[in-house]
Amino acid sequence: MDQSYVESANLRLYREAGRWVFQYPAIQNSSGITSSLLASFYKLLIPVNSSNLNWHFRIFSMLLYLGSSFLLIRAFIQDGWTRLLIFVVIATSGYQFIQPSSELIAGTLLSLFFLALRNAWPLPVTAFFLAAFGLCKVELSIAAIVVSAFWALWGHGSGNRANWRIFPYTLAWMALLLLPGFVVEGGNPLSGNRSYIAFVATYVELFTPHQFNGIANIDPVELARQNILGTSKSLPVIALTRPMIYADFLALQTVRSLAGTVDGLKFMILPFLLLMARQARLFNIRPFFFALLIAIVFTLGPAWLIAYVRLRYWVKLFPVVLVIAAAGFLLLYPTQKWPMKLFWACSIGTIIWQIIDLPDIWKYSHFH
Repeated sequence: MDQSYVESANLRLYREAGRWVFQYPAIQNSSGITSSLLASFYKLLIPVNSSNLNWHFRIFSMLLYLGSSFLLIRAFIQDGWTRLLIFVVIATSGYQFIQPSSELIAGTLLSLFFLALRNAWPLPVTAFFLAAFGLCKVELSIAAIVVSAFWALWGHGSGNRANWRIFPYTLAWMALLLLPGFVVEGGNPLSGNRSYIAFVATYVELFTPHQFNGIANIDPVELARQNILGTSKSLPVIALTRPMIYADFLALQTVRSLAGTVDGLKFMILPFLLLMARQARLFNIRPFFFALLIAIVFTLGPAWLIAYVRLRYWVKLFPVVLVIAAAGFLLLYPTQKWPMKLFWACSIGTIIWQIIDLPDIWKYSHFH
């Protein structure tokens, strides 16, 4: 399972068969580089046994997720009641229980990045959080690079020309974190073929009820590979050589992705969409809003091309979406009662929905 990286992560230097071995995580792993490194350091610093290791790291990830969300709320939202409301929405979501905990690590780092931007922390520190977010999973690396490029261009256009350095700083941090995988024994950090594996698994999951159900003694994965998808082990080749099959896949999983988006954001999707329509009046938080939009597009876009957007894909984005939406409503409607009533209604409705779903999120935390 994806959560197994907590046990397999290992940064110990040791000798085996007369040679030194130092394992370094690959970005193509389900946990990426950042989460594996964090799990490795956790095991090095805190002695735990295998029976409670996973619980240790899940609790640690939960505290990071909720703690960074709290700091982000304090930085962007000045109204005390709205602060409490947003934190309750985050806390009742149950997302802090989601596995793999790499989703929580990614959400923590994204929140810390926006927190660093808001508080004008030193650019190397800000860029580190973004780079670490980008290396949580291979598909997030594009989002990190594009967000850093946007912030550099926005700063240059708005007169804050020092901000252009966030782009090279981000690239430098990513290169530095990738470098050990190239120079030490333990594997190429770019090795792996997760896109193909994820695509085939999702294709079979989506189409089995329509095409393969009831066929006895046949493995649907092998059936799809041999008779539908072909022998190629590359997703781009499948998309080019079998465009209609890939188009059918995109059409079906787009519907499933929309359902996953509603399930992930619940009623909070409405205030966020309203904020998009009024983004020209956001003034001082407008660049944060655009940076968030870019992060959403380039975080979920690759997932949409390979597999449908699940609830857990929104976990890493959820705190920032809520905080920016709340800050935007307080900025746009400081004296108008009905928009804030709508925001509160959506928030309370989301809390009720989440409390109802909480036992299911807890029980099936790995399958959302």
